[in-house]
This record gives sequence, structure tokens and C-alpha cells, in this order.
Amino acid sequence: MSSAPNVRHARPEDLPRITELAAEHAAYEQAPPPVPDLAHRLEVLLFTTPAPRLRCLVAELPDGEVVGYATCAPALSTWEGREYLHMDCLFLSSDSRGSGLGALLMDAVTAEARDLGLTEVQWQTPAWNEGAIRFYDRLGADSTAKLRYSLTVPSRVGRTPQSTARLRPPAVERGTGPRSVPLDRGLAPRPGRPGRRVPGRAPISARGCRRDVRQGR
Repeated sequence: MSSAPNVRHARPEDLPRITELAAEHAAYEQAPPPVPDLAHRLEVLLFTTPAPRLRCLVAELPDGEVVGYATCAPALSTWEGREYLHMDCLFLSSDSRGSGLGALLMDAVTAEARDLGLTEVQWQTPAWNEGAIRFYDRLGADSTAKLRYSLTVPSRVGRTPQSTARLRPPAVERGTGPRSVPLDRGLAPRPGRPGRRVPGRAPISARGCRRDVRQGR
């Protein structure tokens, strides 16, 4: 048993705990709960699919308790004509924040990008998540104010339902690398809300699952 907190790749036996943390994460961000069969879906994405794109890291205490997680996968930037690593989620349980585990998770995500030959990490976080924003600012990540949309895709082919784009609260995109690239390149920042650049250092809660920021959370 290690005497210090540790970050490692998730294993199949971690899935029940990751599912619990994902539910806490969704509640924290005031989002709908994860799908009921999330553990099974993650098992397929992480361990069953040949050459999986999704990567999951977990933060554990010296006694082996998993108290946080981060997920990431390569994504494409059209304007840059290259891939970057998109950090979809980064979350620590409330009693584990401020312990340095957020920085360890961010370091591990950055290492994943390096191993993949990628030079930038991007992620998003709610504009109201001041703790996470301060953390990302200390990391030195750049940020851009944007709105994030989601649109339900019709389940029946050939039918055009009255689906509407759901406007989510303003989010902040962040990124690290030689040059920061917005996650949604086709969407310009809102008038009067220019991007800002700030120095920085490590995460509390990030999530591309349902928010906007660029790379760690």
C-alpha cells in the first residue's frame, strides 16, 4: 500500500466507483444524472472496444479509496488541421479537494497527451464554477467565453421531429499548448465577452460531458 495519494489508469473493478463519482459530478454541475447503465457503457468504451479512444484516470488515497477521476480522448481542430486531447471530465469528491490530487490528475492528463504525440489539451467548465476557474488559471490555461449547445438527434430515420437546441449556461473553454484553440471553432465568443488569458496551476471539476472549457478540470 502506497503512503501517498496516487493517480493511475482505471481498471474494470473501478467502474462502480467511477459511476458514483460521475453521479456526484453531474449533481455538482446541476446537470441531469448519468445514464443508468453507465458502468456497462464505460466498460465497452475503455476495455472492450479494440484500440479504445477514451482514457480514464482515477485518483486514489493511500488506503486505495478512489476519490476522483478524469476522462479524455483525442479530438480534431478543423482550423488547426490537427488533433488535440479533449478532457471531458475532471472531478474530485468534495472532501478531497485542496489536497493536490487535482494537480496530479491534470499532470496525468497532460502525460496522456504527450504519449499520444499531441501538443494541447482542451476542456470546459461552467462559468459559475469559480473554484475550478481559479485552479485552471493557476495552471496557466487560456480561456474563451462561449455558449454550449446540444441538439437531440431523431431516433427514427426519415422523420423530422420538432427538436430544439438547448441553450446551456455560459461556459468557459480552456486549453494549454503552444496555441490555445476553442473547442467549438465555428462559434464566435459573444459580443462584449472577449476571451481572457491568465497565468495558472491544477483542477477541481471539469467536464466536457456537459460544459465548456479547454486544457483540465
